[in-house]
This record gives sequence, C-alpha cells and structure tokens, in this order.
Amino acid sequence: MAGRKLTILPLKRKIELIKAVEIVESGKKQKVVADEFQIPANSVSTIMKRKEHYRQQFYLGQVDVNKQRARLANHDDVETELLKGFTETRGNNIPISGPMMKIKATSIAEAFGKNNWECNEGWLARFKRRHNIVFKTLCGESSSVDDSLNQWRDSVLKKTLSKYEPFDVNNADGTGLFWRLLPNKKMDFKGQECHGGKAPKDRITVLTCANMDGSHKLPLFVIGKFKTPRCFKGVCKLPVEYQANSKAWMTAGIFTEWLQEFDKMMCRQKRKVLLTLDNCTAHPKVDNLKAVELLLLPPNTTSKSQPCDMDIINNLKCHYRGTLLKRIINHVDEGNDFDHFKLTLLDAVIILKQAWEKVEPATIRNCFKKAGLQASETETEGENEIEAEALMSSLSCHVC
Repeated sequence: MAGRKLTILPLKRKIELIKAVEIVESGKKQKVVADEFQIPANSVSTIMKRKEHYRQQFYLGQVDVNKQRARLANHDDVETELLKGFTETRGNNIPISGPMMKIKATSIAEAFGKNNWECNEGWLARFKRRHNIVFKTLCGESSSVDDSLNQWRDSVLKKTLSKYEPFDVNNADGTGLFWRLLPNKKMDFKGQECHGGKAPKDRITVLTCANMDGSHKLPLFVIGKFKTPRCFKGVCKLPVEYQANSKAWMTAGIFTEWLQEFDKMMCRQKRKVLLTLDNCTAHPKVDNLKAVELLLLPPNTTSKSQPCDMDIINNLKCHYRGTLLKRIINHVDEGNDFDHFKLTLLDAVIILKQAWEKVEPATIRNCFKKAGLQASETETEGENEIEAEALMSSLSCHVC
C-alpha cells in the first residue's frame, strides 16, 4: 500500500496549525487537526514541541513565512539589527541601495566583534529573499564598431606602439559626473510604494589619464560651472586640477591648455610619450608638442578601443559612490536628518581624488589589453590570471 505523500508546511501554515491545536486542545484531538492540514498526526506533535521556536521566527521576521524550508541566517544577530535599521530608514523615506546595505551590515558585524566578517553579495541576496526585499527604480556609452577597427590596429596601432614602452603609452578620456546624485534604485519591502525626491543635476566633467602598465595616473582634471565656488575659499591647493566654464563641459580650448601642460611635464621628465584619445571635436590637433605624440582612435569605436571607457572610469565612479554612501550612512548613524546631509563641490573633488587612488594598476592594465592596446604578447598565462582576479576584485564595488 502506498504511503502518505510527505507534506511540508511553510512557516505561515505551521503558525495556523499551532493556533488550531491550542484552540481545540481541550476537546478536539490532534488527529482531526492533522487531517485538516493533510499531515500525519505525529507531525502535529513535532510542530507543537517546537511551537515557541516557530513563533519566534514568524514574529521576528527571521525567515520567509511562505517557504516550505526556512533557513536562518548564519549571522542572525547582524541580520536582526540590519532589518531593524532598514525598516526605520525606509520609514523615513531614505533611499537605500545594495552597497549601502553591505557597508551597514559590515559595520554592524564589527560592532558585534566580528571583525573578520564582511558582507558579500551572496549573504545580501539571501537576506533580501528572506525578507521579501526587492530593488525598485525611483520615478557607458555604446556604439557600433567600424569593420575597419581590426585593420587600423594591424596597420597603425601596432606600428605606433612598437616605438614606445608600456610606461610611455597613455590614454585619456573624459566623463560627466552628477556628483550629488544618489542611486536611482533602492531596496524596499514588496507591495510598498516607491517614491523619491527630485534628482540633483549638479554636474562636472572629469578627465582621467593613465599609462598602459598602470604605474602612473595623472591627477584628475575637473571642469565645473563656477571659477571660484564659495566652498573653495581659503583652500590653498585643490586635490585635483580645476577649470570652469558655464556648462561644465570639455572644450577645445580647455583641452589644449591641459595637453600643453602635460607636454611640459613630460619635457621636464625628459620623456617621449604616446597619448591615445577618442576622435571628438573637443580633442583638436595641437601643434608644437615636443614630448607627446597624439594618436586619435577611429571614429565610433570608443566602446571597443578606449581603455578608460572599458572600465577605468566605471571603477572610478564605483569608488566615488561607495565613499559618498559611507558618508551618508555615518551622517544618519550620528542621528542627523538625511535631508540635512550636505555635499559641497570641495567634498566631491576630495572624494574623487580618494577614488582615483583606489583604482588599481591591474585594473588599468587589463583595460588596455581589453581595448587591444598591447605592447607585448609574451606575458604568461599565470600573470594574466592574477591580473584578471585583481580586476574582478576591484570592480566588485559597492555604487550604482
């Protein structure tokens, strides 16, 4: 005779069963309750023996009540405190992103003395599943690559690179940065409406420049809207190079000045270098350069031939967002109102400098390789694997 099919009750149904047994335990037998829930009578006894345990899970929100097999977190003390903070923060309509949650969870773990534990993507994903937390949206550049790109690499690029050592091959690229903009996605409980305030539009342009082996990163060049912002008053030296125009855009005139200064720097160092640039109107041909040879990349190939556009700029922005989110978390943890958090342009350029310092040489080297700018093909497989691991580690940040 076929046995009864095994039925596993989710936590929500177990709580209903416990209530049913307690209501009728003075007269109605557990066998009747077992038949109603379609489980063996001995399963009812097992559930009743652990009723306090199930109640704790249910009322403290430690697991998903609709799952048949509920698994507790490995660090339930961290999880309980993180969920409490998440609920309070969302109650104040403060946007929360994944990187913010990871930073906060790691901070809580340190407060509990778990100094060797760091919140990773896997733990955060399980935390979200257990508590029905999902991402919601608050209400790089890609282009087609020319068929001639490979021909250009064979006929022009290799010949030009053969004249320079990796240390002397540079790439520069600019990007826009909304320096006050917070992530446009956040985590929230399912079923909750998702609201956000007006997104700030404060924008600057940031020019990055690094060499092929990642050993030399030029100071960031920032273009803002105002020549002398009030927050710069009294500052003797900025952590970045700074210029301004009314739209905070890179112009041919500003780029020419930057390039001439770069040429003078290379002359002082008695170096001859190559500088690769994307083909745009803001990068004009500049005559009388003594130490710098310009190489313009083919039009419409930025997504495939520009090292900075591969992931260097993205890595910079990830570190910038991560540092900004840490400041916000510290501000809120100190009991301050989120709406009173202020970020000046001086704060932004300081964070940018710190973020640029965190971009690893291995990240830069791999981006040059990915773009096809390689001076040599004699590197061993072991070196490639080490650098690939370093790149993946540096890109696992924490800003959207």
